[in-house]
Order: sequence, then C-alpha cells, then structure tokens
Amino acid sequence: ALVVACGGNTGGQAAGGESAPGVEPAIRSNFADSAFWKADIRTNKEGIAEFEVDMPENLTAWKVKVWAMGHGTKVGSGESEVVTRKNLIVRLQAPRFFVQKDEVVLSANVHNYLDQEKEVTVTLELPSEVLGPMNREELVRKVSIPAGGEQRVDWRVAVLDEGEAIIRMKGVTDEESDAVEM
Repeated sequence: ALVVACGGNTGGQAAGGESAPGVEPAIRSNFADSAFWKADIRTNKEGIAEFEVDMPENLTAWKVKVWAMGHGTKVGSGESEVVTRKNLIVRLQAPRFFVQKDEVVLSANVHNYLDQEKEVTVTLELPSEVLGPMNREELVRKVSIPAGGEQRVDWRVAVLDEGEAIIRMKGVTDEESDAVEM
C-alpha cells in the first residue's frame, strides 16, 4: 500500500486588509513535467510507505506510478491518477519570444468553474522594463463570467528593451482567485 499526501500551494488565501477586494491569489509559476521521483522509499512492517509531495502548480491530471521490490523475487506495481485543479483559472497566452520594438497581444483566458456567475477583476502586471502597455488605463479590467463559462481578455503591449520579460496575470473574485507568472 502507498499513501501520498499532496501539500504545497493551494491558492485562495484571504486578503489581509480592506484595500484588496476579493480573495488574494497565490501566483502560480512552478510548472513542471514531473512532480516527484524517489527511488529509495522504505515501507513499514505492514508494507505501507507515506510521504508528502509538493505538487507543481500545473492544473492538470498527473499519473502516479509505483513499483515495489521485496525479498527474493517479490515485486509489485500500482498506478493511479491525481488531479490538481482550481475553480477559477487564469491561462496566460503570450508569444514565446519578443523582438524589440514589436507590439504584441497578451491574453488571459479566464475560466469560471464555480457554481455561479462571477465578476472577475483581471489584471496584467509587467514588473520589468522590457514590456510596456500601449494604454496604462486598461491594465485592470472587470468581466462578468457565467458559471461554467470563460472569457478572454487581451492587452496590447510594446517591447521596449532587451532582457527577460516577466508577465503576471491575475483573476480575482470574492470567492476564489488565480494568478500566473511566466
């Protein structure tokens, strides 16, 4: 038997003041192809191993595969699936590379899997000097997304300088929120 406790970033931490409306999101930036690998886990006398895994922040289905070796020729294996998900998701869409002096469109696809329609405050943050918005007033937008629906929000930005571009997008509601950084 194998018991896996998945810890780590669950998001949805309550805002700590009156100035921030809604639920302050934890920023997802740890995206990985593999969640965990360890070849030397030992079981107890009942054959049970228990360990914690901090899951990457990808919102996806993960395959869990386990192989065990015992004395002599005793071997075993097991497989299961774990899903990491949120009820409000922001998916960031951006070009992989930018060329200085280009103008590009950055998009936030916001999915509402909550039980009711939500007013979502969608924000674009550009914490470096590499990218700049074409219109500073439009960095924060409010959209209404029905339950089970999605909405795309676009921003036009200019590539101002060379260097590493950092893009952060947030979607905030009164119930659940999400943020992603690339």
